Amino acid sequence: MMKKQHMIDVLFVLALFAVFALSTLCVVYIGLHIYQNTTQEMERNFTSNTALNYVVEKIRQNNLHDQIQIGQVENQQALCLYQEYNDQTYVTYIYEYKDQLCELFMEASLTPSLEAGDPILEVTDFALNYEQDDLLKITLSFKEDKSQSAYLALH
Repeated sequence: MMKKQHMIDVLFVLALFAVFALSTLCVVYIGLHIYQNTTQEMERNFTSNTALNYVVEKIRQNNLHDQIQIGQVENQQALCLYQEYNDQTYVTYIYEYKDQLCELFMEASLTPSLEAGDPILEVTDFALNYEQDDLLKITLSFKEDKSQSAYLALH
């Protein structure tokens, strides 16, 4: 003999399924937001770390006191790295222009232009100053008021 199903039994099963489905959707929604926030933070960290490491490595490649200077490109502060190739002096300028960290490599005898540089990464400010005669401080600022600094001893 077959038992009769009560309407309340069917409603209970449907309500239990609905609660399970809503819980699953909530967990997926929360996970999506966590993933988005994590990837955005990783991207910000990548940009800031990469930009600072790039400048630090460029200085280390030319780490002789007379080859590294703080100069100007059209009244914009710039890091000037001097090198000798085939009896000619070349200079690499690293500076901020239009919220981009830019690099320009050219003969030292030529006049640099801000527009001529190649953009590297996004920055909002690039500041250089000597804390001591042989200690250079580099500060890069980024969107969202984040900044990073490095100190380098020059030889």
